Amino acid sequence: MIFTPFITIDSEKLENISGISKKSGQKFSFDKQSAYFFSADGQRFPEKFSFIVGDSGAYQPGDYHLDLAKSLRVDRNGQLSLGSLSLTRIENALKKSA
Repeated sequence: MIFTPFITIDSEKLENISGISKKSGQKFSFDKQSAYFFSADGQRFPEKFSFIVGDSGAYQPGDYHLDLAKSLRVDRNGQLSLGSLSLTRIENALKKSA
């Protein structure tokens, strides 16, 4: 069985995080959005998490597939990690495959 991770976003609300870096003294600012992750292990309820929103802005409320091929990367320590999320709205994914 192939598992395609799926995520639900219920709000466009963004949380802005900003400040001054302790290391560099440079100002920083980024937006986070909340979502819910449905795992494959039979978990009854999804896990809430947040992620940094890219330049395209907030995702609209809805259900999304997580594209692992585009979202996974090898970090500077040689570990597999999640980079920027690449989400495709489920309705859009179904239209493309039809």
